[in-house]
Amino acid sequence: MKFLSESSQTVPEVLGVGDNWWLSVDCGPTRSHTLLSSVCTLVEVQQWGAQHLSDLHSIRVPYRPLSNILESLGREIRQPSESISLYLMESVECQWDRLEDAVQRVDAYGIPPTLIHGDFHPGNVIAGDDRNVIIDWTDACISNPLMDLAPQVAEYWALGLKDVDWLVKVWDPLSEMRRDDMHGAFALAALHRAITYIELSKAVAASTPAQTAWSRLAGKWLSFGLDALLSLP
Repeated sequence: MKFLSESSQTVPEVLGVGDNWWLSVDCGPTRSHTLLSSVCTLVEVQQWGAQHLSDLHSIRVPYRPLSNILESLGREIRQPSESISLYLMESVECQWDRLEDAVQRVDAYGIPPTLIHGDFHPGNVIAGDDRNVIIDWTDACISNPLMDLAPQVAEYWALGLKDVDWLVKVWDPLSEMRRDDMHGAFALAALHRAITYIELSKAVAASTPAQTAWSRLAGKWLSFGLDALLSLP
């Protein structure tokens, strides 16, 4: 976070860093901003990240390629966590062929990995007088940028707005992506987030409010991912 704040104007300035915390400047209250404005700020960070991959690797930013989704969910299916719905994991296993196909199809576009936020939504964007600032980078990693972008496209479509040419204009590698494959990317993004919450639920004491919250979020994103996989042709 400190490295990113020193290199980009789209995250808060970091004043201090500890083992499990950082202190950043107060960016002020959240102000009204649009989905498009938020996504453009995110893409600015992603484009910066693509140009600084070696630096990000050198400071040990976690690397989570799309294949990590298969590996992580495969482990969870073989050794399920007590806090995660067994029904949901069995449902993921039933859709394994669709999941593998989605990974292959999205990977085939050759979109370069970059820094992703991991939990991006407009609520994590503070609109300032002259720039947006993205906050809450605790789930950041190096991955396919669609792990952040595909849920925003899905929300755009959910609002009844069909044209996503604006997204292509801000990131050229997406210009050839078919709509079905974008749905597949959303499924992968949802499962990517589910894995994050599964791991968080394992890292806290059992039957605590924190574990309950992480497990509930894991189930939510697993369900989103399954629904998206089932919608694929």
